[in-house]
Amino acid sequence: MIAKPSVSFLKTSSDPKLVTTTGGILKGMTNNPSFLTPSPPLVVLQSGLDDFSTALARAADGGKTLTARKNDKRAALALLLRELAAYLVVACKGDLAVLQSSGFPYKKNPSPARRESSRAKKCHHQHRQTQWRNKCNNAARSRRLPLWLARECGGVA
Repeated sequence: MIAKPSVSFLKTSSDPKLVTTTGGILKGMTNNPSFLTPSPPLVVLQSGLDDFSTALARAADGGKTLTARKNDKRAALALLLRELAAYLVVACKGDLAVLQSSGFPYKKNPSPARRESSRAKKCHHQHRQTQWRNKCNNAARSRRLPLWLARECGGVA
């Protein structure tokens, strides 16, 4: 199993959850011998987190300007985390234990049973398309379906 960091939490997490997750990443990577020279440096990531946390606290009272500033700080923090994820791909070399030690969320590979299930669905879908095409061809041959309509549904050439 090749381990890769996941950045999907950047879009789906609430603001407080993003702060918590980023704090966990910083904690996991600080003084970690597997990550000697992270890019961006952890000091920069900590600064981005502090800026976002401050903007989040100020935007709690509301207001368009404060909310826009908070959103800008969130986008800046997300950019730093994406850059860090790219660094982790190289630094981890696919090792799940090393990636987990960073505190960064990771992608879970689908189980073999799940992959087989998706293949079966695809095969079933293709089978259904073939059945529909055959019905259109048969209906066109027996003149129950106009030829132009059979062509539109992918039947008669």
